[in-house]
Amino acid sequence: MITVNDDDKVDFLHRTVLRKEDSLKSQLFKAFGVTSVIFLATTLAICLSTISSAGQTTKDEARSALEHQASTSLGHSSRYVAESVTKKFSNLAGMTGLIEQVVLDRFQVS
Repeated sequence: MITVNDDDKVDFLHRTVLRKEDSLKSQLFKAFGVTSVIFLATTLAICLSTISSAGQTTKDEARSALEHQASTSLGHSSRYVAESVTKKFSNLAGMTGLIEQVVLDRFQVS
């Protein structure tokens, strides 16, 4: 049993939770209530900081992956455009050669 003399310093628990005027029921309720609130608040703070850092990490990774995908897609699409333009120009070169032969045959005097 803890006894506190008038001359002794009274600690925080005795001033708030373990008051002699309160019944044992209210003392226990206050003690366990305060303890659970403190632990819940600590757990909440840890969870919020973990969620915040996980969200920031996820956002950074997603941005990095999208930038990589965009640069890869641009590289592939520019190659496909170059191949299409090359085919178009080779078709035009064939057409101009054909037109040249038609004109030469048409205006060739024998």
